[in-house]
Amino acid sequence: MKIIITSIFCLIFYGAQAHEPGMFFGVSGSYDSYGYSFVSQEPFDHTYSQRTSYSAGLNFGYDLNEMFSLRSGVLYSKKDYELDFEFRVITPGDPNIPDLWTYKNSYLEIPLQVDYRFVRKEKINVGASLGWITSFLVKDKRITISDAGTGSTYVNENTDLNKTLMALSASVSFEYVFNETVSVLMEPYSRWWMQPFDTVSMNENPTSTGISIGLLIRL
Repeated sequence: MKIIITSIFCLIFYGAQAHEPGMFFGVSGSYDSYGYSFVSQEPFDHTYSQRTSYSAGLNFGYDLNEMFSLRSGVLYSKKDYELDFEFRVITPGDPNIPDLWTYKNSYLEIPLQVDYRFVRKEKINVGASLGWITSFLVKDKRITISDAGTGSTYVNENTDLNKTLMALSASVSFEYVFNETVSVLMEPYSRWWMQPFDTVSMNENPTSTGISIGLLIRL
């Protein structure tokens, strides 16, 4: 353990001699793909489909040295999905039987991560990141469509949602450096969520993958 800690400090010290620390900020956006697992609900089968999910917002951080950075931000995230019901036993004309539930959920996300650049060239940097994301529910609604003779639509809140979500995040980063100030960052990522989004309908903690593209400006 002492050898590992000493090695990390040596890497940070070496990088500090080669690169002046400084702050940076930027904007980023990502397409997100989620894997959900839903509880079976009698007396019908259901089919899950993901609607468009994305995140976008501001990033800021601090270059500790040439190799290590700390990064955070504030992101707006959409996590929408649908449940399409197919009844095994149908009561014709019953307006209380739903055909489709559409969930529209909005979150405010705060990431905190450590970046490590293991390839550093004049124009290209390649690195890896490990961090933690906390998501706070800011808006939600469930749209119920009942086609059994009425075509009625109802909109209400989904009271079964977790108000706070947390996830472990890992990514690989590819940075193209235009000059000392401006660069573009592309990051494929994976996330492992610590709790299900819906406490009743979902029976497993979801995972998510995606790719983020951002613009960074170093001060």
